Parts: sequence; structure tokens; C-alpha cells
Amino acid sequence: MSSIKQLQRADARLVILRVLSQDRGYSANHRILRISIDQLAAITLNDDQVKEHLSWLEDRGAVTTDSVPPFTLAKLTDYGLSLAEGHATLDGVSRPRPDQL
Repeated sequence: MSSIKQLQRADARLVILRVLSQDRGYSANHRILRISIDQLAAITLNDDQVKEHLSWLEDRGAVTTDSVPPFTLAKLTDYGLSLAEGHATLDGVSRPRPDQL
């Protein structure tokens, strides 16, 4: 995989975590997250690609997911919040820039 693709994946995952961290309930559905990734990171993904990122983040304990057809709902974990705020790091997730904190 090209380094540009890896950076885009890492940036998309950070956007997911940041959007969830800013929601009152620390949750959002995959379509809201897809739109957020497009607007905040200028990365266009389809629904399945966003769900793949959610699965990847869930496998690493950063989010939990629940299927409520036709949506996949994501909820931030404490670890995911630490990643979103830059207190923890994980290969495959970009670190927030100082101006994002």
C-alpha cells in the first residue's frame, strides 16, 4: 500500500475519533462519519470503507459498534478518547496537531 493511502487511512481514523469525541453522547452513525471525513479531511469514502475503518478501530478497542440497519453506530471508548485527544498513540491513527487540541 502506498504511503499516501496509509496517511489517508490514518487521517480518516483520526477524524472518526475526533468527531465521536465532540458528540455529546460520544457516538455517531457511519453516514455522519463519512460526511465528516469528506468535509474535514477531504477524503472521499463510501459507506463500506467507513465501516471497515470502524471495524479496524473496534478491533483495537478505540470504538464499539452496533448494527441498527441500515446504519452502523459507533461509540467512542475511553481509549479512543485518549487517541482523539493525543494522550495515546496507535500505529494507523494520525496524531492530532496541536491546533486540533
